[in-house]
Amino acid sequence: MYNRFLCYLNFIWYSKNEHGVHSPFIFEYITQCIYSKKSHSNHKGKDIVLKSLTYFQCQSITILPIDLGFEKRVKKIFPSISPESFSAELIYLSDCTEELLEAYIYGNKGTGNNTVVILENIYKNKKSADLWEKVKASEKVTVTVDMFYCAAIFFRKEQVKEDFKIRI
Repeated sequence: MYNRFLCYLNFIWYSKNEHGVHSPFIFEYITQCIYSKKSHSNHKGKDIVLKSLTYFQCQSITILPIDLGFEKRVKKIFPSISPESFSAELIYLSDCTEELLEAYIYGNKGTGNNTVVILENIYKNKKSADLWEKVKASEKVTVTVDMFYCAAIFFRKEQVKEDFKIRI
């Protein structure tokens, strides 16, 4: 039986803050982006998306499934950012489903070295937790940052494969 509370306890036990990270890229991402004081939203996953848009100076975003309210908020805060349907600098997947992962993680030829994917609900249920393990194991994915409520996925070719668990 899957128990989200036990997953959370396991996450707390193995997670770190910025002091346990030895990758300069991830250390800067954590300290200058994730832990930045400025908050755009009370929703943790969406706040990470908005902070990441600022940090990476993204010009395009893909939001799936389509969330017109959140898309409107992004346009209000970042008027120069354009929503894209497939290939974008930041891809926000608000649900961990096989179809979305197949299209935007494993099969997307549009993801590149500078693409970041923010994936929410990675521990929503047993199926999403299993899918999250599959994402981490993917050869295309080089770096993952598990924040329990959401995760950041990177495809950086110059980086060795690493998985981080970071408390937010």
